[in-house]
Amino acid sequence: MSLSLFTLFFLVYLFFAPITIISGDSGELVTTSALLGIPHPSGYPLYTIISKIFTFLPFGSIPFRIAIISPLFSSLSLVTLFNIVYRITKSRYSSLFASLSLFLSYSFFSQSLVHKFYTLNLSIILLIILLSTYLLQDGYKKKYLFLNAFILGISSGNHHTAFFMALPLLLLLLFYFKEAIKDIIFHLLFFLSGISINIYIFIRLKMGAITIFPIKGDLFDIIKLYILRGAYDSSSIEAVKSSLIDLSSYQNVLINLLKVIQVNYPLYFTYLFGILGIYFIFKLSNKLGLFLLSSFILYSLFLGKITMPQDNLEIKDYYIAAHQYFLPMFAIFSIFIGLGYNYTLIKLKNRSQLIYKTFFLFPIFTLILFPIRFKDNLWSNNTVLYQFGVDTIFTKPINSIYLISGDNPVFTSFYLKKIGNFRKDISIFVIASKGSYPIECCIMDKQFDNIYMSNDKIHNILTENYDKHFPSIFSFITSNIFHNFFYLPYFNGKLMINNDSIIGNTDIIQNTPLIETESDTDKDSLLDSINQISQYKKPIIDSLLLKNMNNIINEFRDYFNYLPCISHSTDDYFTTRICLENYINDLLPDNNINMEKLINYNYIFMDYVYNDKYLRDKYKLNEK
Repeated sequence: MSLSLFTLFFLVYLFFAPITIISGDSGELVTTSALLGIPHPSGYPLYTIISKIFTFLPFGSIPFRIAIISPLFSSLSLVTLFNIVYRITKSRYSSLFASLSLFLSYSFFSQSLVHKFYTLNLSIILLIILLSTYLLQDGYKKKYLFLNAFILGISSGNHHTAFFMALPLLLLLLFYFKEAIKDIIFHLLFFLSGISINIYIFIRLKMGAITIFPIKGDLFDIIKLYILRGAYDSSSIEAVKSSLIDLSSYQNVLINLLKVIQVNYPLYFTYLFGILGIYFIFKLSNKLGLFLLSSFILYSLFLGKITMPQDNLEIKDYYIAAHQYFLPMFAIFSIFIGLGYNYTLIKLKNRSQLIYKTFFLFPIFTLILFPIRFKDNLWSNNTVLYQFGVDTIFTKPINSIYLISGDNPVFTSFYLKKIGNFRKDISIFVIASKGSYPIECCIMDKQFDNIYMSNDKIHNILTENYDKHFPSIFSFITSNIFHNFFYLPYFNGKLMINNDSIIGNTDIIQNTPLIETESDTDKDSLLDSINQISQYKKPIIDSLLLKNMNNIINEFRDYFNYLPCISHSTDDYFTTRICLENYINDLLPDNNINMEKLINYNYIFMDYVYNDKYLRDKYKLNEK
């Protein structure tokens, strides 16, 4: 039955899988995997290596081949969950109910389709739980602990939240302390053999492999800044420490978690089965109950304290944190649902046959959610981000230089330049920083590939290699794509400005207002801003610039294809923002676009939690 279930789940997810890059880290993960590079910290070598293997499949685009990984491991997770419940209950029907509950949960369904490592992470966690269940039911067998030690080690090469299973595994060692202490050296050896997969990061960084986040230094620096995510504002170690600070915020965590669970399990009868499942497992075995409950607490309250302890979370916080990190919580909750359902059937079997038979409808009733998942997670027709990236780069002047920031635009350009070989004449510079540590990535350019340097050196390269026969790009990063750049053929001076990092005289430029170009007032603002930076390099502005600026921008607009925004069916926060903020703002004023149709295809469907109040208010979505 496991093979049949795996095949069914896999084929369903494969139908929904994307055919190209999508929002989030998709462009980066696809590119670094295909080129055996290194994604952002912590590097995810396990996912990268597996993804590279999948690029050799003889069909589909490279993004589609890598997208297969998420359906594969989500299906393995569902089958593993089925076997965990079946191992405890010996009931296939109860096990199927548990698997269906997770299969149709909102976040799990979505993460089963995207270019991400979270379903791989969940499959690792559930495999540890399954092996631990064998151990607790069969008695001490060292092979289970050795396998768990190795799996825990190799999980460090994918996502650090799998390490939370170290505490439940420590409980197993305490349960079988006398036997396990004799083999402690072997436990450590198996763990170290698994964790050694992170050597990939050190080797590839030293070889100059492609990465969006270069780290230079010795092995200690790479471990600290990359593997332990020290390059971010909060490293993995600091994130864990934060769970012990401000314990009063656990109240917020609990409220946020209840909202997340409600979105993922809208059929309320599942909560009753979940509570009964916790009671039932302790009734069967205190050790197994303690193991499962401790795992659930770690992936709910503990993880919640690290990721979303705030009051009144914004949509972005929910979508980034709750929508992906909590898959293990959903999976263990689904285990409890299956156990509670089985306990209910046992109690009803010898009482009322009518009620007993009625309860057999509950697993089937969960399938009512499938049409909803079809509506909000059909990634196979979501080409919005890919088309947006093509549109953005396509409109740039020949041999121009484009300064870019923000994950979605950067990672999309990353893919288009490195895998798609799109517009090789354009140099794209990504500039970011962390505190006092500048991270300048001179990437995606045929001449300056994989060169990392300071702002001054980047500026020298721009000026030394600038072809004066071609136009400059005067670049501002704002929410509107046509305010990201200006086509200035008569602007004598090369200036790139970014909200986070500035090339040139920062003292003069840092307070320069953002510029728009839709009115005479905005044009005056452009001139005022240029005058403010005159100490940096005296610009020469031709009157023809202002006369033709609107014509130039309108000409660029003709290249933009908004059709993906009215044909996709994906409840994705970032897709929504791209369609509403960019396509509507940029195209609507001067083109005949059906705004209502575009809006109807691009707002967050999950009203209770995944609800972007800003977008709904701005486009009057609350009236619909």
